[in-house]
Amino acid sequence: MEIYCNAKLNLSFDITGTREDGYHLVDTVMQSVDLHDTLTVIRTQGEDIEITSNDPSLPVDERNLVHKAAKLLAETYGVKHRGISVNIKKRIPVEAGLGGGSADAAGALRALRLLWELDVGDDELAALGLELGADIPFCLRGGTARASGIGEVLTPLPPFPACFFVIAMPESGFSTAAAYRLIDEKSGYGHPSTEKLVAAIMSGDFDAAAKQFCSVFETSRVYGESRAMVEKMLMANAAGASMTGSGAAVFAAFHNEGDATECAAYLKDDYRVFLAKPAKHGVFVGPCDNSC
Repeated sequence: MEIYCNAKLNLSFDITGTREDGYHLVDTVMQSVDLHDTLTVIRTQGEDIEITSNDPSLPVDERNLVHKAAKLLAETYGVKHRGISVNIKKRIPVEAGLGGGSADAAGALRALRLLWELDVGDDELAALGLELGADIPFCLRGGTARASGIGEVLTPLPPFPACFFVIAMPESGFSTAAAYRLIDEKSGYGHPSTEKLVAAIMSGDFDAAAKQFCSVFETSRVYGESRAMVEKMLMANAAGASMTGSGAAVFAAFHNEGDATECAAYLKDDYRVFLAKPAKHGVFVGPCDNSC
């Protein structure tokens, strides 16, 4: 079985508080894009969960979220003969704020539910995914949504207007844990106008929505290079640009493919650059076309 696992962008990202257990409360608008990893899942003899990948930097043992997702699903529902081999073809860069690990875990949960013929509903699957990561429930659903709580309370929104995204990734990533530690030490930074962004999406106004792209991880200068990356994208005629998630990737939105391609060419000497479009789904089983 093949499953396509789409990256996500945080079109806006705000921190609204901290729970007693230390988890940060967020208010964010999330968008699936068609930059994706591909999982190839094969049943094997025995009980082993085997992971391989084209990315040598990716752990393929118990630390991998796909491994954790498969183990948790099997143990929760008493799967017998759970042996599988999973190849992860990585395209989504790691430590980018693009949710690659969460997307892969969501893809594994969706694929193994089918492969193991489990009678598990979408809400149950999302609750299970939440035990492994706050972005997994969104990655299972995908599309466009506002997320609150620790990211697990999802309010679906209309599809984001058709556009082209340019995503730029610097040479080194930035760990989520480190980003949250640093932002806890800061104050006085700008916050997104999430209500204005949601209103623009609801009305289908691309330009108004793009003007509201904003992340506290950018305005607080947690990752110093982000502002320079945003400025370069805006100089290349982007309608709007911001950091996604806790970084280090930055994205920009364009009306047309030509401007997006020119921006990508402008940035490619300094960053890893990806072109993407809004996607309707987070994970997609089977052959992928323009609808995924």
